[in-house]
Amino acid sequence: MTPPLSICIATLPERKEQFDRLVAFIRSQSTEVEIVSNAAPRGTMSIGAKRQWMNDHATGDYIVHLDDDDWISPTYVVDILGAIGPGIDCVAGYELVEGLSGMPQFAMWTNKASRWEHGSVARSFGVSYVRTPGHKTPLRNVIARCVQYKDMGFGEDEQYSRELKASKRVKREVFVGKVMQHYRYIPKGRDQYA
Repeated sequence: MTPPLSICIATLPERKEQFDRLVAFIRSQSTEVEIVSNAAPRGTMSIGAKRQWMNDHATGDYIVHLDDDDWISPTYVVDILGAIGPGIDCVAGYELVEGLSGMPQFAMWTNKASRWEHGSVARSFGVSYVRTPGHKTPLRNVIARCVQYKDMGFGEDEQYSRELKASKRVKREVFVGKVMQHYRYIPKGRDQYA
């Protein structure tokens, strides 16, 4: 039977403990989702190549990506499973962002945005950052695969999101009006997976 959702997690061998913690938290919410991971060692595969590999191997009706250092809400999986269904192309929502400034900020992933924005455009959405659907947005499998991740060590997420928006394949979204993910930015270098 096809799983309703594939959660793809990019990781590294030396981050096994935090990867295992994230997987256990996902499994505590639901055992009916598929987890697809790629732990290719540093320097052997770019983050873009990892994401593409996971997209190619995901079998769920919907696909979403996390990194092993992201965190999710206690109802993340339940909220997604409750939102997906016939005619739904993506599940939009909020993200808490830490580490890009001195205080926590909010981002929104939504197809209502025309492109990745911050400043006054994002503030019109009531957030610090607004993003078009992409890797952190649960997408119908056939839509998630209509665009390829580039073999890039940085910026693959924005490139993918931009090309997905240009494809005009995302038409109907369901918006979950709460924080779904927690992104902790760690400014150590531009590619923590290379």
